[in-house]
Amino acid sequence: MPSTRLLMIVAALSTAPAYAGPIESGIWSHACGTPPSVRHLDLSSRQAYEASIDPVLAYRQAQQDYLACLQRQGSEDIRTVRQTISTYIKAEVDIANAANARSDDAVRSAEQRFSGPGSVSLKPPATGVLGCCNR
Repeated sequence: MPSTRLLMIVAALSTAPAYAGPIESGIWSHACGTPPSVRHLDLSSRQAYEASIDPVLAYRQAQQDYLACLQRQGSEDIRTVRQTISTYIKAEVDIANAANARSDDAVRSAEQRFSGPGSVSLKPPATGVLGCCNR
């Protein structure tokens, strides 16, 4: 049943934590804001140079904070996407295994009901879907 499948997958995915945002046209959405504006040392005079030191140091700190935020959010997003995909795949495997279990039950029932000389049997696989996930 497609509606049951959709409900099972949505239920499984609803437990996954949210992530910062999608990637659209190669651009990753994040909540770290915009990169800080670059500051340069002013070498036109000693006074200009000394006046430009604090803004350059402030820029470097802001840049470090921004990059740390990107690293933190990127790591969280990678973990979340990995978990979301794993959850989705597990839900699909569970659905397939449940369908196979129903089919296996039908095969056993048919074999009991229709067994005899010349009857054909469908042997269920020993493991779950494609041998990947035991029930």
